[in-house]
Amino acid sequence: MGLTSFLVTHFPYDSPLRRHGKWLYEELRTRARAVLPWKQLERVPPPSLHIETTNICNANCIFCAYQYQKVWRAGKGVMDDELFERVLREFKEMGGEEVSFTPIVGDPLVDPDIVHRIARVCSEGLTVSFFTNGILFNRIDVEALVKTGIAKIFLSTSPFDEQSHRAVYRTNHYSDLLNGVARLLRARNDAAAPLRVYIEFRSPVSAEETFNFPDFIDKIRPLLTSEEQHAVRIQTKGYDSWAGQIASDDLVGIMEMAIPPRLKNRPCLRTFLPSVLYDGTVRACSCIFAPPEAGTSDDGLTIGHLNDATFQEIWQGEKLRAVRRTFTTGKLLPVCAQCTRYRSC
Repeated sequence: MGLTSFLVTHFPYDSPLRRHGKWLYEELRTRARAVLPWKQLERVPPPSLHIETTNICNANCIFCAYQYQKVWRAGKGVMDDELFERVLREFKEMGGEEVSFTPIVGDPLVDPDIVHRIARVCSEGLTVSFFTNGILFNRIDVEALVKTGIAKIFLSTSPFDEQSHRAVYRTNHYSDLLNGVARLLRARNDAAAPLRVYIEFRSPVSAEETFNFPDFIDKIRPLLTSEEQHAVRIQTKGYDSWAGQIASDDLVGIMEMAIPPRLKNRPCLRTFLPSVLYDGTVRACSCIFAPPEAGTSDDGLTIGHLNDATFQEIWQGEKLRAVRRTFTTGKLLPVCAQCTRYRSC
């Protein structure tokens, strides 16, 4: 896949061609995988499970449908301990190996028990990661977090600039972000822990400006490992619409919407990465929701509830199988048809 990798990694972050490169990358990747079997993936445990311990966020990002989740589900909350322990137990009994605490929307650090829960999963020998906006690193015990054994943290943030952060994340917590990320990195470095922290900027300005804000150069970059410095990513192009909930007018600066792949004739890889929500609902996809279609109460990606079945029964159930086969029959759910995050299995 040398050509497709080139298309997605070698266009400049600011290039108008970048979003076209990502679109073409997935088109070519899907065609290249056309002859590969995929049904055996239904007979093995999911490679990773997303556990949404909370759907509450302390930001209101312009590119995220967190602001619209009430059209899809009514409440907000935090997963109770009994449900969390059950999910962990059932996933491990299936042979699961990786857990992400990244919610569909929300921020995992809002969960007051998140450090303890990460430690619990790590103690079972599972690999742990999560995405966060990083604001609460300044208010949690980062030394304890580092000691849990967590493998990766992905920081989704604006450039390290107060004006940019206010424009994109719509909060007044920039100082918390800056100080908290620095605290986390210093704690990791002092402990010589294997944790890796990967920064993914959601930026309204050019890559050159993003990399050259003084707070990044002086206060954050020196604390990153060499690998982490080279792994920094900038997203200016290619934001998903969340099935029409986010539009170009919502974005600022040089940010642009993504182009949905046309070719979606294999099940999306994300249907093999399910998510358990804070209330026990199980979703076929860990990264998107859409308003319910007319006459329905769901967007079609809810596949069960742990009040009614075990996680394994839901994972091997007909509802999830039917979602995957919408790709092979060309009868995609509207949420899947519009999604730009599609990745062929």
